[in-house]
Amino acid sequence: MRSRVCRLVLLLVAMPLAASAQSWRLLDSSPFHGYRFEDAAFVSPEHGWIVNGDGETWETQDGGASWALRSEVPGYLRSTAFPSATLGWIGVLFNVSTRLYETRDGGATMVDVTNRIQPAIGGGVCGLFALDETYAFGVGEWDGPAYFIKTTDGGQTWQSRDMSAYAASLIDVRFTDPMNGIVVGGTNAVGADGQAIVLATSDGGETWTERFRSSGGTAGSEWAWKLSFPTDQVGYVSVEYLGLANDGKLLKTTDGGLTWTELAVPGGGSMQGVGFINEDIGWTSGRGTDMLTTDGGLTWAPTFDLDGSVNRFEFFGDSLGFAMGERIYQVQRVTTTSEPTPADAFALSVSPSPATGPVTVSYRLGAPTEAEVLVFDALGRRVAVLHSGPQSVGEHRVSWSAAVPGVYLARLATSGGTQVQRFVIAR
Repeated sequence: MRSRVCRLVLLLVAMPLAASAQSWRLLDSSPFHGYRFEDAAFVSPEHGWIVNGDGETWETQDGGASWALRSEVPGYLRSTAFPSATLGWIGVLFNVSTRLYETRDGGATMVDVTNRIQPAIGGGVCGLFALDETYAFGVGEWDGPAYFIKTTDGGQTWQSRDMSAYAASLIDVRFTDPMNGIVVGGTNAVGADGQAIVLATSDGGETWTERFRSSGGTAGSEWAWKLSFPTDQVGYVSVEYLGLANDGKLLKTTDGGLTWTELAVPGGGSMQGVGFINEDIGWTSGRGTDMLTTDGGLTWAPTFDLDGSVNRFEFFGDSLGFAMGERIYQVQRVTTTSEPTPADAFALSVSPSPATGPVTVSYRLGAPTEAEVLVFDALGRRVAVLHSGPQSVGEHRVSWSAAVPGVYLARLATSGGTQVQRFVIAR
């Protein structure tokens, strides 16, 4: 897809894009966990549950204003799905006898229903997804073996399927109806040279088709980790890896999961949680680093609103979201606009475009501030740092020459926000 974009460079006209996202705020009454809360399930903006590795399930009935510890059970609670205010399931790791709990009283009582899964599975349940009170699905384990489970009778029975023919590990799952779903994971569990994969089914999990396999990399084995679909057609998957590489990777679909592309996340590192509140604005987290994009993953900037440990984001439309890390965070409103920012704030432009030689990147600051001006290619890879540090009020210009023709993005980031400008080098 990127190559097709580049073939259209002479038809592109650069247009400014501004986006603003209200910051995440720490919920004052949030419980704390020294590692993180692993997963969340909300049945409404007010009513939800969170689980952690100490066997705890917490509940809120007022949108996070208060939380109550509902139960403590043996096992590392990794995943959860609640299709109603009373019925829910919790997946367990690191416990050879317990793989799955069920509650029918809103979390107060947990019943071990592992023996309902047939054939028996050889690991924990890393991901759970409930369509309704009848259909629910699960996958595991992050370090192998790979299997898929489902119930079609509200949890009375669970059927499992060995997925080793498709993957070595599975981490997350999403279904749009009882027949059509996606699971994500990796080809080599925790071994070397594994690749992130996306699998899809159209017959309720009886058969699977590989929709994507990552390019791999020098960081070691990769896994596709968490799914986030802000719309039916646009979705994202975070990629976690073994190794110490600084840059990260995200997978994106714009056709409901039929095809996927890789997006670079410079500075994003090995990622776990990913959450998009709409098609353009989203966050990644995990392993100590939080990143923000306002242009659908093309460019990224560090954000410090979260604690770097978020494993799951949960959104209600484009106006409310929760992030589960060491504590619980909430964002209440995100707006986007293609209108230029006010003159007393800041403005960014690149000229000429298309260009056959150097371009001039111009920007205006309404007050002294820390400013960063970066250039990215069409795949989201950083190719130049034009300025980074304190800068005075007023007009600023810097010249830049591209090594190869193509579509580029200049990004200006200050304490007042971020602006991105597309431009084209054609020769």
